[in-house]
Amino acid sequence: MKELTPTALGFSQGNKMDAKLLELQAKIIAVQVEVEGMKAANDERKMQGYALAYPETSFVEASTEIKMLADEIMMHSTKNR
Repeated sequence: MKELTPTALGFSQGNKMDAKLLELQAKIIAVQVEVEGMKAANDERKMQGYALAYPETSFVEASTEIKMLADEIMMHSTKNR
């Protein structure tokens, strides 16, 4: 497996902005993984006849978090042009 360092991912060494963007992208991916887990938990509970583990509001919160992180990426990206 390829090492997940900023340099290996195409970011220049020592650039704090690149590091910040990488951090924000990692946070977005983490939320996406969390959502996939939420969907799997809901599917499992649905098959067992139980109430959903995660209601719609949980997915809206995750969506809002991703949008906020994306806005922060855009803010940092445009600041350094």
